[in-house]
Amino acid sequence: MKRWWIFILCILASTWTTSYCYGNEDMSNTMYQWRSHMAFTTIDEVVVLGEKVFALSSNALFSVNKTTEEIEYYTRLSGLSGAHIDHISHNKVVDRMLITYNDGRIDAHDYVHYMIAESIIALIWAAIGMTFWGGVEGLNAAIAEYGGSAAKMVDVITDTALGSAVAACVLVGVVGCAVTSGDTAFRCARLIVSDMFGISQKSLFKRVLVSLPLFAVALLMIFALPFQTIWSYFAWCNQTLAVLTLWCITVYLFRIKKPVVIGAVPALIMTYVCSSYIFISPMMCGMEDRVLAYLLGGVLTVVVSVVVFFKAKRG
Repeated sequence: MKRWWIFILCILASTWTTSYCYGNEDMSNTMYQWRSHMAFTTIDEVVVLGEKVFALSSNALFSVNKTTEEIEYYTRLSGLSGAHIDHISHNKVVDRMLITYNDGRIDAHDYVHYMIAESIIALIWAAIGMTFWGGVEGLNAAIAEYGGSAAKMVDVITDTALGSAVAACVLVGVVGCAVTSGDTAFRCARLIVSDMFGISQKSLFKRVLVSLPLFAVALLMIFALPFQTIWSYFAWCNQTLAVLTLWCITVYLFRIKKPVVIGAVPALIMTYVCSSYIFISPMMCGMEDRVLAYLLGGVLTVVVSVVVFFKAKRG
């Protein structure tokens, strides 16, 4: 009999608690809302960035404002791209912090979003060009007709499809994208050079000091080399950068004992493409014997693969 009374009392208590929570405005507003409960007791890494001191503890990240002593917590709910943080690091030259995760993700909040946006815009314009000229063959013919001038091709598309007024606005946007791309390229080059030589970039004078030689080299290339030659070298360097990135991914997968085929297969293919181009391109070796050029490209690919393999094993 006592068990029945206890059961009835539990039902009544739960009913009263639920009614009270839903009837109480303060409690009802806080129900069913996500909150983060992270461990902040043991500090593993600390980064000082301006007025904030960032601390990493047990995969949790928070910061303390040195002036106001305000504490701010960072989780996926507040904008982080991952949950399990491995390291936080600070580049003193550019005064920036990077957050790396155990799945290979990296949070870098400065220029990545703009670069992704520009890539999406480029893909959209490629799709528009193929649609406007009726496929790949028509687009290639238009590129040959207009001498590879993207500005002229954009002007033709917008003037035909949208009219002169809208075409002028679109051209301003296209020019803006080119300017921002150039700005990003020079900024990255400046940061790479300053990082190599340990030149602080906090003062305007040192930024200009590093930028002027880069501008001089760029102007020399523009006036000394044809645009098509510059573009060909740029395309090869861009693909070579992709090769280096893929090999880095492969080594990372090897070290964390994950399937390396995810990075190794595209790395091998891209290495062979870039290696073969060295022997085939008229602007490089320019070998007329294509079979031998492709064989040498394969040999260079094998050499690179062996070097990366032994480097990865040695750690």
